[in-house]
Amino acid sequence: MATAQAPPPPPTEVRLVVGVDYGKLLYSSTQLPKEESLLIKFAHTRATGVAHGNTGSKTVDSILSISSWPGQGNANEVKTPSQIAYGSGDDFPDGFRWGSDIPIVKGLARHVWIKLLLNSPSTANGGANMDADPTFANKTALRPPSGYMSLPPGKAAIDVVSDYLSGVYKHTLQRLSQHYGREYIEVTPIDFVLTVPAIWSDKARNLTKEAARRAGFGSRPDDRINLVSEPEAAAIYTIKSTFDSTRNANTLQVGDSFVMVDAGGGTVDLITYEVIQTEPELKIVEKVVGSGGNCGSTFIDSHFQELLRNRVGDAELAKIPIAKRGPGSRFMRDFETVKRGYDSGETPNTKPTYLTLNVPDNEAARIEDSEFELRYEEVRETFRPVIDEIIALVNGQMSKVHDQGGKVKHILLVGGFGESDHLYKTLSNHVWAPYGKLSVIRPASAWSAVARGAVLWGLQGDLVVDKRRCRRHYGTELLKHFDPMVHSEVDAMISTFSGLKMAKNQISWIINRGDNTDSNKRFRLSCVTSFNRGEKLIHTTQLVACDSDEAAANLRDKEVYDLCLLTADLSEVPEREFDECQIGSNTFLRAEFSIEMTFLPADIRFETWFKGKCYGAESYFTYGEDEDLSPVDHNIHFRAGMGVGNVETFTPRALIYDLKGGFGSLRKINQLYQDDADLARIKNLDLNALWSGKNETREASKVEKNQFQQSLDEEEDILDRQFRPFAEECDLMQGLQVLTTVDDAWGGFATRYINSLRDEYPKATLWTWALERTEKTTRDRVLSKTAASVQSLIGMLPSCTTYIPINVPRPSLRLPSYVTGYNPSSAWRTSALIASALESSLLPSRLRATGGRAASGLKTLTEVSAVLNTSGSQQISTLQLNSLDEHDAVHGKDTDPINFFPNPVDFSWGGVEKHVFAAHEVLRGIGMSHDATEDAHATVKGSRQSQSYCSLPFPVLSSFPDIFEEKADGDGHTSRSLKLATSLRTSSSVVEHLRTSQSLVSRVVASDERETISNGLAELYEAYQEGWGSDSDEFYD
Repeated sequence: MATAQAPPPPPTEVRLVVGVDYGKLLYSSTQLPKEESLLIKFAHTRATGVAHGNTGSKTVDSILSISSWPGQGNANEVKTPSQIAYGSGDDFPDGFRWGSDIPIVKGLARHVWIKLLLNSPSTANGGANMDADPTFANKTALRPPSGYMSLPPGKAAIDVVSDYLSGVYKHTLQRLSQHYGREYIEVTPIDFVLTVPAIWSDKARNLTKEAARRAGFGSRPDDRINLVSEPEAAAIYTIKSTFDSTRNANTLQVGDSFVMVDAGGGTVDLITYEVIQTEPELKIVEKVVGSGGNCGSTFIDSHFQELLRNRVGDAELAKIPIAKRGPGSRFMRDFETVKRGYDSGETPNTKPTYLTLNVPDNEAARIEDSEFELRYEEVRETFRPVIDEIIALVNGQMSKVHDQGGKVKHILLVGGFGESDHLYKTLSNHVWAPYGKLSVIRPASAWSAVARGAVLWGLQGDLVVDKRRCRRHYGTELLKHFDPMVHSEVDAMISTFSGLKMAKNQISWIINRGDNTDSNKRFRLSCVTSFNRGEKLIHTTQLVACDSDEAAANLRDKEVYDLCLLTADLSEVPEREFDECQIGSNTFLRAEFSIEMTFLPADIRFETWFKGKCYGAESYFTYGEDEDLSPVDHNIHFRAGMGVGNVETFTPRALIYDLKGGFGSLRKINQLYQDDADLARIKNLDLNALWSGKNETREASKVEKNQFQQSLDEEEDILDRQFRPFAEECDLMQGLQVLTTVDDAWGGFATRYINSLRDEYPKATLWTWALERTEKTTRDRVLSKTAASVQSLIGMLPSCTTYIPINVPRPSLRLPSYVTGYNPSSAWRTSALIASALESSLLPSRLRATGGRAASGLKTLTEVSAVLNTSGSQQISTLQLNSLDEHDAVHGKDTDPINFFPNPVDFSWGGVEKHVFAAHEVLRGIGMSHDATEDAHATVKGSRQSQSYCSLPFPVLSSFPDIFEEKADGDGHTSRSLKLATSLRTSSSVVEHLRTSQSLVSRVVASDERETISNGLAELYEAYQEGWGSDSDEFYD
């Protein structure tokens, strides 16, 4: 996995540092067309600011802000609205417009407040569920304004944020090139420092960084992305600009505390710092655990919308179009003018104001001549709940400081909402118990303090903030010896190793909420595990968290939630480094190691240590400097959901059918994983030692069909009950894949199921992977299984878009040299071989469309089917698997492939491919080779070929058997991933297979079915002779 790197001490190399403050409040203006000559105020719109500096000068004055943005003309604004609109045509060359560049078009939807959804549980389902959104969860009387926090169809919150940030990234590079010169920017690495709210969850911070990576940040060689919390960035800027050695040097003394209030558009973050050093540089530490809430200025708009709702009523409100009362409407723009000027100046204007609302007159609602009357006290009431919540948060910080014997001397106010005169005056005039009134300091350029502070943090690292307070408890599950006085019987279990009674669901907390952290301090999780010789040690540990003040003691506590799965990979450690241990009569290897956590300003770094050596680092919340976002879009095969404690979960988009009770409980040792020694011991059991009575053999009575077996023969629609709920969750369903055996009774069940799917989804792409088992058995049994396979083929094929027979090679068949540990009698190993081929062959259908479809290699199921089926009636394709290295891939070598297409007579690989109609090849684990690049539909000697490349190798998990030859990487280390090549082919080998099957089936199928099956097979293999004769060698000319 990746390593989240803290910025090093002041670097010697020249680097640019760019601070990106995404989503704060904006006060800016733009001009409407002539027909509406009104200056628009965007105070309600969350906005983005960018500042930059370089390592050659680290002073506050050297930091510059980007003040020219698309759509703002000659106006100089340090921020641009955080809004985006989607469209098509020449006006939307990228599919969207962003910031101030969005055209004013009637009916065009502007998507605003989307950043808030990154911290919402509803984003797990890709939508904005306001009922589940924590932004409004504790505001029962408050609803989000109409038209806000809405997502465009087919896009999740992270997609919209990524699109918006991609515009910011491109514009930033343009402005930097204009300022420093294009050549300078091309050769100078850039550190991007993105700011995130301090109150956000670890998952939300990770989503922010992922969105930035998708947008292009950090994509150039040597560019990096770091995160810092918004209040910390604001504190650094405020200290450097207000309290340095030349300005107000005596304002802060050692021991003084101040509350940093970062009041933005959506969130308000508070952190109290204590001064621990004033010379030679001012240095501070977090005094108490920070706090915050969703009480930014955007919620003033929410209260104003509630005022409108109460005045006109729900029924009348529904009649007013969103365009007249929602984001960007004339009505809301007028309110922004009122809000911005509220309580400004020495003598406030208490007279009513009138906002434009083009609706019929309503005397009760005080609407006349398309004007909405708004009184001074009504405006005050829109502010009051928001400011009351901020005051409560500040009071909470001061109380904690007072409890520790400290004293708060100042309140530092920054952020877009911090520019509000009403908020500034209210905090200045408030009497703070037990301190009385406090001085409220609002630094110059308060609204750009966060972006500028992010640059200072990137330039100076932790030279200002020395220690931080942990915001939550982090720990792992722990087994303890059961104590009836302490533990509940619900948690009791018997250890499979020791046989002792243990208590599960116990927690070992690594770090507690409020503990001091800094970038040089590590928190250690000690781990001990036992494993068998020959195993590769890859240990996983579930990391849990708890946000309450007091840490919970049991995993079943509702305050505890799963955070991530930590993986300690010690597979490269030689066995001689581990100690032996005896458990019962068995000897195991024992490993003692530690997983160490380091807390960065907004990231967490994990490292695995064994005997004083670091064996790699892993980070769940961040991606490392050299690691890109996974090219695979996991949402295609996995469905997101919410678990206990609003924890995000993912389950496969799959339905699995088996005999009733067939799933059972997978034991640690069973027939699936059993080794030869276990099997031999079971076979040699002395039954007389277990039963001393008389042994008798009796004929059992005929077993009647159980309820499940009877249901296979019943005509009942299972789609509505089982399939449809999952299918309706898919917004853009590529297609359906069915994996089934076809040479037994499941072939009949699958045939009926597939035909029902085709009736229900007549235009859907439907792939069938037809498994046939090549067991060593009698010839009669072979004929019977062949007949079942053929009947399944005839029944399924009319409903299939693509049909691929899969057969695992028998032991007597020569296997390629790179297959070293294959055992056809092991379900574990045969399923692994099949899985590696299936998963790789359709990898292009799960890739993200980053950099365009062609660049990413994305190819949907429908597109692959179109490549393979050249005539429209060639639905049967074959599958091949090959292991490759860089040399093989570049030069197109196709040595020793595993062919999964069987010969029905001797189970040898399928017939000779005298002609290949089409082929789709996937090469994974390598980059695209210029020598091997093929056009997607190039014709090569009458064959249509398609190639897809992906740098992601096939991952080898700890549960994966060692069936492939291990290859060393460039450093001599054994790789835990595989470079594989697969080929889906439509060829003449199908003809020989079908003809042989036709001959075999005629011997065992009843006469009344024989002609139907024979004719069906004949029609099938005729499709593979169209335009080519089997006796022609034209293909080889």
